[in-house]
Amino acid sequence: MSPNGIVRIPPLVVGVSILDITMAMAENLPSTMNGAMYHGKSAQSAGGVGRNLAESICKIYGSVNFISVIGQDCLGDILLKLMPKALGHNIERLPMHRTSSCTVIIDKDGDCKLILGDMEIHEKFHHSYISKRQELLNKAPLVIIDGNLPRDTIVYILEQARLFRIPVFFEPTDLRIAGRPFQIIPGSLTQQIRLITPNYAELDNLVAAVCPAKQQTRVIPDFDSFEKLLASVQSLLHVIHDRFDCIVVTLGQHGVVLSLKACIDPYKCGLFLNNRYVLGLVGTTKNAIHRIIFFPTPFVVKRVVNVSGAGDSFAGGFISGLLKEYTVTQSIALGFMAASKALQTSAAVPHEFFTPGYLESPLWMKRMKALTKPGNANEKQLS
Repeated sequence: MSPNGIVRIPPLVVGVSILDITMAMAENLPSTMNGAMYHGKSAQSAGGVGRNLAESICKIYGSVNFISVIGQDCLGDILLKLMPKALGHNIERLPMHRTSSCTVIIDKDGDCKLILGDMEIHEKFHHSYISKRQELLNKAPLVIIDGNLPRDTIVYILEQARLFRIPVFFEPTDLRIAGRPFQIIPGSLTQQIRLITPNYAELDNLVAAVCPAKQQTRVIPDFDSFEKLLASVQSLLHVIHDRFDCIVVTLGQHGVVLSLKACIDPYKCGLFLNNRYVLGLVGTTKNAIHRIIFFPTPFVVKRVVNVSGAGDSFAGGFISGLLKEYTVTQSIALGFMAASKALQTSAAVPHEFFTPGYLESPLWMKRMKALTKPGNANEKQLS
């Protein structure tokens, strides 16, 4: 229950579930793949962008509904055992199909170097699995989708979201498919996507998809200074920000860049009130004015174990903050906290983000109060 006495309604996440097999190198990664055996440690964990978001929201916000598909196989059995039971109620098991799996190669420093994925079952994610659970979508304050869903399934979700006036949060998932919905789905539907959290490469791909005439270069530049990176992010945001209400560009260890409709003061306001989205859902506003702010990472994680789930945990924390009716800046702070926890665990999502009651503690509330004024997060106004 929120502080104002309103019962919190769980959001709906529709996305993929994957069994992650992580191989962490114990020695230096070879410069060429030569077939030799190298020492490492393996671990299995539940993964998939949609599933990671659902688990993060479940642990930070407190409740979530999750719709996904897995195979009727032993990998699916393992995956269900590895994820919280609360996420398994609406997972469809498909006979004669393999559960999605990824083998992730991580170097000695915790950086992801290679991902080998078996994702064939994702194309079988039919929208009928959602229509059977229609009430979960109809009542949700927010619907979260990832970029791995088939076109027809995304279309169905966007149509229903438009019918019930529900905002959609889109997690681009991967730079190669980040812009795909905006290329293959009519703009009258993709305008329901109001919030996105791309990294730099995904943002570049989105710009190419949304406004191909304005983005000709497909080679991601190698920036020799962080100031040039920020300038490029700002330039890309100016191309597409009037298509969305809120864009949070994640820049790894550097921090995030927020692009937000100027009618919302990120220090004083959130995006949800009494389980309802506060901005209109009538579509884009041409030449809408946005405020662009850079927020540096407030935490230095001394021992990084795995970076692969940090982005999903940030997004899960950010979404949870918005649904808790935090201000936008407070929600970003919660995302940073969640990401720092994820960096310190080998699994995509930590077993526990915060000790029970921490988000209601005087220490946390004092910190959140400080973020209602500019300057307390060392942010930089870009425009």
